[in-house]
Amino acid sequence: MLELNSIFTNGMVLQHGEKTTVCGVASDDNTVQILFNEKVYEAHVSNGKWRCEIECLNYGGPFTLKVSVGEQKIVLEDVLVGEVWIAGGQSNMEMLIRDTQHNNEELFADIGELRYFHVPKTTYLGEKYEKSAWQHCSNNIVKEFSAVAFFFARLLHKSLNVPIGIINCNWGGTSASSWLSEDALLKTDLESYKNDLHKANSVSFEEYEIIVKEWQ
Repeated sequence: MLELNSIFTNGMVLQHGEKTTVCGVASDDNTVQILFNEKVYEAHVSNGKWRCEIECLNYGGPFTLKVSVGEQKIVLEDVLVGEVWIAGGQSNMEMLIRDTQHNNEELFADIGELRYFHVPKTTYLGEKYEKSAWQHCSNNIVKEFSAVAFFFARLLHKSLNVPIGIINCNWGGTSASSWLSEDALLKTDLESYKNDLHKANSVSFEEYEIIVKEWQ
């Protein structure tokens, strides 16, 4: 068994000037080997999981990233190194280009160095979801991009002339508290949010589905 975290796919963008943590799952007591930009890295598998930091110092690409355990191998192609930004928030960030007054003009955008990853919406930690993948900014799919994220990314690409990666993670109508980590939330005086958090963590996924249906 060898798998990568779902955000690592063909066409991805890694952050320039930083060490990127590549992670995934594999069978215990194995050593995972990673080959990227002519350098080899290794990580030991513990409790079915592994993680490894790789250097992404210079803008450019496309590169190939190879991950292997024995005879098992995963090869990711068309990997770029550039600027990576998270487009997080609520409905203003969620609004798509096709829903704006600029939708006709922007449908013809085709920027090969601008890549986009849409994080699937989940409401519960145990919920199953469809895997996403990095997409090239092309006139076929750009209308489904977050409008704010796309205009920001396009401006950044024009200014810096380097690969740009946008991780789209938003959900209209969500509470600001849902964008805080558990530790950060527990440091606030918002008792109602703390109570909701503890209540949500105390039920199974099946019980959660029943609660949602009753609320609806």
